[in-house]
Amino acid sequence: MLTRKIIPVPVLIILFIISLSSTVLYSQTPTYSCTLANDTLKSLNVYEFDIFILNTGTAPMQLGGIQMGLTYSNAVKNGGTITASWVTGSADTEFITSGQAYSNVNTATAGLVKISAKLPANGPGTGPNISGMGSGNRIGRMRLTNSAPFLKQNLNISWNYSSVLGSYPTKLSVYLPAETGGINTDITDTAMFINKLANPVLPVELTSFSASTTGREVNLIWETKTEVNTREFEIERTDLNANGSASAWTTTGVMKAAGTSLSALNYSFSDKNLQAGKYQYRLKIIDNDGSFKYSKVTGVEIALPKEFSINQNYPNPFNPSTKIDYEIPVDAKVLLDVYNITGQKVVNLVNQDQQAGYYSVNFSSLSAKLASGIYIYRFMATEKGTGNNFTSMLKMVLLK
Repeated sequence: MLTRKIIPVPVLIILFIISLSSTVLYSQTPTYSCTLANDTLKSLNVYEFDIFILNTGTAPMQLGGIQMGLTYSNAVKNGGTITASWVTGSADTEFITSGQAYSNVNTATAGLVKISAKLPANGPGTGPNISGMGSGNRIGRMRLTNSAPFLKQNLNISWNYSSVLGSYPTKLSVYLPAETGGINTDITDTAMFINKLANPVLPVELTSFSASTTGREVNLIWETKTEVNTREFEIERTDLNANGSASAWTTTGVMKAAGTSLSALNYSFSDKNLQAGKYQYRLKIIDNDGSFKYSKVTGVEIALPKEFSINQNYPNPFNPSTKIDYEIPVDAKVLLDVYNITGQKVVNLVNQDQQAGYYSVNFSSLSAKLASGIYIYRFMATEKGTGNNFTSMLKMVLLK
């Protein structure tokens, strides 16, 4: 035999009320976003960003109070001290934010900025309405000023919810008259605090890096838009083989950097006396702390000489040694001899087959045991393919 359990009417009424109450509370659950955005490095020492609050729900909200703890990386301070302030006139008119920002709490790795919005009045009906349009209300634009130039690492600004750093976690309270009877209610939800900061840094910013050739010389030119704590530029070079493979990078020069600058700066470097071939260059940009990064790679080619030639020795007059440069456009048998003023050969400097290219020979009077006077050096090259000869003679003076 089936029996039916009868629920007393008062219990049904209670269940209905609970169900209705739950529905109302759920539909009125406050949602919002509190966002960090629009950050920029205004100068070497000044970093700014906006703080917005937006009502993303359907229930009207009036701001009761907000405190914000924001952490940053201590690595960026560069030995300086960071202070926080509001940018004058940056808040919406109903948000008064003067005199409530400071940053005096630090740990070994992180600093803490404490911020609060100072409201014009207290109590339900007096707080500013939180907008549900666009980005919402701009609580203000925060400015961090460092007594030293910021280093290049990211500032890593982020919301703080911990009470460990100075007992100042981020909190938000609002007036919700419909649900609370005007009570200032804590609605802090960490999921609704958003970070859209780009965390800009100010590295060496190369606006150009190029290479050109003049004979056997490669001329490098580069321009920086900004520099922060930059020590030097190492100029590195690699040679490309005939099959296109590259040799190891080697340092061919060093240029001292400006250190710290917000204005455009130009640099130049010449790599001289190179053989014919293809070369690649890059800059190793080294900071004061020893960290470094590389520029893009730029390439250039030194062409083969177009004709046989021999240059005047340098220095001239000389004592005890001098250098003689010559060029051959094709493979050739090369002879380079030195004669005294009477026409007697005193030394042979070169006697060999050589490939097309650029050559230098060092000549020492000590090895030849020569006396002061005028000497003549004769250069003769015989083309391997045609047998054609090229001959040139020049004078040099030894002074002891």
